[in-house]
Amino acid sequence: MARAVAEPDSRVDAWLRSQPKGSRDLCVAARTAIAEALPGAREAIKWGYPTWVGRGNIVAVAPHADHVNLQFYRGTSLPDPSRVLEGKGKALRHVKLRFVKDLRTPAVKGLLRAAWRMDQEGT
Repeated sequence: MARAVAEPDSRVDAWLRSQPKGSRDLCVAARTAIAEALPGAREAIKWGYPTWVGRGNIVAVAPHADHVNLQFYRGTSLPDPSRVLEGKGKALRHVKLRFVKDLRTPAVKGLLRAAWRMDQEGT
């Protein structure tokens, strides 16, 4: 049974307001998509970025000059049949978001659901 959606964190609100307009819009859209896919995950600011936490760190939003990274903390363990995850870290992988519509792709939605399921199952 899914838990209720956690309350937004005022520190994340402040962080979003501090972002340049172009990045802010994409970050806000990412926040909405994450809240829908990770019911009950709590928002926090970790390492300077909004991070969603369940049993552990699940996903973060990190803006760059021309895109926003959706960072999956256990990305190397996620199923990625569309091969959209990038990165070479020990566990972290990311998806580059350039447009709000990128959040609506089956690949990104699937990664978010899989990350939440993995966190909740403790695997």
